[in-house]
Amino acid sequence: LAQFNDADKRLDLIQKGLEQYLEVKRLKFARFFFLSNDELLEILSQTKDPRAVQPFLNKCFEGIAKIGFNAEDTGNDQDVIITKMKSAQGTYVKLEPTIDPNKGDNKGNVENWLLQLQASMRLSIKRETKKCIETYPKMKRGDWVFAGYPSQCVLNVSQLYWTKECEQLMDEKGLKGLIEFDKLQQEQINEIVLI
Repeated sequence: LAQFNDADKRLDLIQKGLEQYLEVKRLKFARFFFLSNDELLEILSQTKDPRAVQPFLNKCFEGIAKIGFNAEDTGNDQDVIITKMKSAQGTYVKLEPTIDPNKGDNKGNVENWLLQLQASMRLSIKRETKKCIETYPKMKRGDWVFAGYPSQCVLNVSQLYWTKECEQLMDEKGLKGLIEFDKLQQEQINEIVLI
């Protein structure tokens, strides 16, 4: 009985230590709070292989199904530089800057390179959104929608221009402006449907 009680106390200490360890990791990278303890332990137990994060990415980042590695392009399995993010629909966005999970402080610290991945995702989407904003007035709407921009950017820029154009026509022509804008929107929708 004494051995059982001693083992039970040691187990409690181990569990408390594990909880504290996971809490430190979650505080470093807050998106780990979306993962169960088992899922987080699975990631942390495989820190040498950045690909081990793949099954859990969609829980950490909405809309991201996978990350792409340079190894996919070079054919070298040792090349684990993260170069792109992919959606569940198969579209991808190149990451700039790329992330090397085995360089410097990143080696063995998943939370460090995931923070870099998060920052790179933001910068990359910002870059794509800027391109999207710049090309919108220069292209026909149907061509622009299917020009290969990430869907998130197309939706955001569409809403931005919809608001801008709608307000402009309301200011200039009032109700007549809204009627004109409605016709323009119907034409653009028909154009996209035909493509």
